[in-house]
Order: sequence, then structure tokens, then C-alpha cells
Amino acid sequence: AGANHTTQPRRVMTIIYMDEAMQLKAPANVHQQADWDAWCPGAEIGEVIDTEINPVIYRM
Repeated sequence: AGANHTTQPRRVMTIIYMDEAMQLKAPANVHQQADWDAWCPGAEIGEVIDTEINPVIYRM
């Protein structure tokens, strides 16, 4: 999309697909910790990320 030359914000929706076996790694810095807190609540280090806001939606 080109530049938004209006006074209205452009609304978007993002979907990120991850492998069903994706595991949470220990955060290496405060930024990764903040991402864990915001986007992976309930996930545990070393466990598959299958949480309320990151459900596994398809298994092969």
C-alpha cells in the first residue's frame, strides 16, 4: 500500500503462523521478556507455545 495521506489511521490485522512444535526460549534481554509477557502469557520456557492467544490451530 502507498502512503496514507489521510487524517485517519490505517487499520491492519497481522497473523503470524508458527510451527506446531514451536517452543518458548528463555529471554536473552528485557525486550524479549517484554514480548513474552505481552504475546505469550501462560507459556513456559522449553514448552510448546500453545496458549489462549497462541493456540495450535492445525496439527499434521
